[in-house]
Amino acid sequence: SWRWIFYVNVPVGIVALIVTSLVLKLPVNHIKHKIDFSGSILISAAVTAALLVTVWGGQTYAFSSPEIIGLIATTIVLVLAFIYRETKASEPILPLALFKNRVFSVASGIGFLAGFALFGAVIFLPEYMQIVRGVSPTVSGLMLIPFTFGIVVASVVSGQIISRLGKYKIFPIIGTFLLTVGFYLLSLFKVHTSYAFESLFMAVGGIGLGLSMQVIVLATQNAVEFKDMGTATSAVTFFRTMGGAIGTSFFGNILVNRVHFNLGRLMPRGTSVSTSTITSSISGTPAQLSKLPPAIHSVIIESFVRSLHVVFLWAIPFAAIAFLLSLILPEHPLRSSSRLSTGETGSNKSDYTDEQSPPIFAE
Repeated sequence: SWRWIFYVNVPVGIVALIVTSLVLKLPVNHIKHKIDFSGSILISAAVTAALLVTVWGGQTYAFSSPEIIGLIATTIVLVLAFIYRETKASEPILPLALFKNRVFSVASGIGFLAGFALFGAVIFLPEYMQIVRGVSPTVSGLMLIPFTFGIVVASVVSGQIISRLGKYKIFPIIGTFLLTVGFYLLSLFKVHTSYAFESLFMAVGGIGLGLSMQVIVLATQNAVEFKDMGTATSAVTFFRTMGGAIGTSFFGNILVNRVHFNLGRLMPRGTSVSTSTITSSISGTPAQLSKLPPAIHSVIIESFVRSLHVVFLWAIPFAAIAFLLSLILPEHPLRSSSRLSTGETGSNKSDYTDEQSPPIFAE
């Protein structure tokens, strides 16, 4: 059952809760707060409308249709209403003053673009493994281990180096550059590409992600005032998640359109297999796909590979823009553990000295 995708995380969450309850000792100050429900509703509605544009546009409705134009207009109105609300709220869910912080603004942009390009495109790799290689969903997940391994290793290694040197800017620069290169390498996937090359190409993208995603969170936490740390951290994560959600819809739209286009070009004339059967086979299991006649089966695989090639090429510009943003990411000396524990903050270089105790880095 698909529900076990979620159930399997329950024991992991319980262990994490126990560990944090026993080990994580933080000072607690009880302060009454006023939740910004209006801001939450407005931003949720705006996000929903934006996602519907990317999901329905070009598929259910034409981009020039009244429905899509109306959704775009609704998104703009809701965003403007959200901004106005945040200027009036006593405790805004997303304080607009945070955007005056250059580190926060740049990190949010990098997170959105990297999430847009990465999660929006890489999510189709399991489909490649299942359709082209004919493996099961479980095996296709295991075949992505090189990608995940690259993320973990790069995150841990960069964290250790940052803790020792107190410098972080170089890592998102290298990371977003590798991410851009990784997308180009993934676009080289063919029907008969060996898994060794696929693993290498996926590892490059994983390393790029590991060197950038966690570090921009660290940079944000280090740059904002202590009272805004939670909000800024969740905001950067929100922009990254939003990028991934919109990117998934955006690239999914491209993939579906290109598959239909390539099927129309490559499908033999006079084929007796209906389009609906072909579509259901692509979205079904590898076993369903293998039941098609060999000639049709090979055309479907070739059409999918050509379409995925376009998806990864479209991801390159977004990763490249994230790379350019990383070049202008300000770098402030990391706060010392002693200053953080006492709640002292500051975002200017003059606030810190090289003689402070070793900086902290939360992974």
